[in-house]
Amino acid sequence: RIIDGKTAVLFGACMGVGALAGGCEDWEKLKLAGVKIGRAFQLVDDALDYEGDPQKLGKPVGNDLREGKCTYPLISVLHELDREWVKRVLRGREEPEELRQEVLRLGGALRTKERAKRELEEARRIIASFPPSPYREEVLRVIDFIVERSS
Repeated sequence: RIIDGKTAVLFGACMGVGALAGGCEDWEKLKLAGVKIGRAFQLVDDALDYEGDPQKLGKPVGNDLREGKCTYPLISVLHELDREWVKRVLRGREEPEELRQEVLRLGGALRTKERAKRELEEARRIIASFPPSPYREEVLRVIDFIVERSS
C-alpha cells in the first residue's frame, strides 16, 4: 500500500502523462507499466537496504529498521519471526542489526527482488506490445537498469 501510494503512483503518473502529452491512445497501458516499474524500483530499494553495499549506496544499510519501517523484505519473512522481537526492534528498544541479518538469512531480500522482477516482467510485456520506437527502447533500458541495480 505504501509503495503503491508513493513510488509506484509517481512512476505511473509520469508515464501516463507523458503518453497523453505525446498523443498516445493507449496511455492507460503505459500508466500501468509505470506503476509496475515504480513498484519494482521501490522493492529493489527496500532489498538493498538489507543487503546492499554501503559504499555503492552512499548510505548505511539497515536504515529502514532503525527508522521503524516494516518494508517488504521483513514482511515476506514475518511469519517465521518472533513478532514481539520484531516489535521491539521497530520501536527502537533493540538494535536492528540482528534482525536485519535474520531477514537476510530467511531470504527476505531475495523474495523482494524476485517480486520486483515479476513486476518488471509484466511491465516489459506491456511495453513490448507497443510498436518499436526509440521511446520504447528507452523504457526497456530503464527496466534493465532496475534489474542490474538489484544484482
